[in-house]
Amino acid sequence: MGQRLKVHILVDNAMGDFIGLSVIVILALSPLLRRFYIDRFWVHAHGTVIRVDLPIGDNEDSAWVWTPIIEYRAAGQQFSSRVFPFRHRLNAKSKYSVGDEVDILYDPRDPSHVMLDSWGAHIFCTILISFWLGIIIVDRLHDAR
Repeated sequence: MGQRLKVHILVDNAMGDFIGLSVIVILALSPLLRRFYIDRFWVHAHGTVIRVDLPIGDNEDSAWVWTPIIEYRAAGQQFSSRVFPFRHRLNAKSKYSVGDEVDILYDPRDPSHVMLDSWGAHIFCTILISFWLGIIIVDRLHDAR
């Protein structure tokens, strides 16, 4: 009876570890999975920068982030929307100028939802979440010993 109980506990622990690890992997990959979804189901289009704003900071000297306002056509209508570029140095000149053409993705169910066609933020978030979860796993394994 004791041997049978020991095998049952080992199987339960292995199953729990597998489920826990699977959840962690899905969480770590969720930014990339979201980006794959967007790339597949959102509409690829082009937009034009019509303005560059400073949403954080009052003037050019104290600005934190420059954000372009993009104008684009979707579903037979004209839209303009603020987008937040990922690769942007804080307190630097904007990498966008009025009149620049940019690649965008917009949601066909709600064309006002738009984003720049870039993978950078999603890859960065995946690496960051993976690193953070890795630290948690190593810490838990270290505590279990």
